[in-house]
Amino acid sequence: MPAKSWSPTDSLSDAEKADFDEHLAHLPETYKEEILRQYDIPQIKSTMLDVLRWATPFEVALMALGGIMAIVAGPFANKSD
Repeated sequence: MPAKSWSPTDSLSDAEKADFDEHLAHLPETYKEEILRQYDIPQIKSTMLDVLRWATPFEVALMALGGIMAIVAGPFANKSD
């Protein structure tokens, strides 16, 4: 199933869509297509594991160490002296 694409006019009102189309109206068709292609953002589904798959062992160790340090520092965070 292909990913759903975002359009630059998805979040615009009807008046704003008309204004957007008006701005592109004077351009040749090839330029309009190129501008709209630059705004095309596909909706992708990625999880944290997809991102971590590309991490080096050093980066994974650094994230693990940071997580452990955050857990250890948690009880001390709200103490005021």
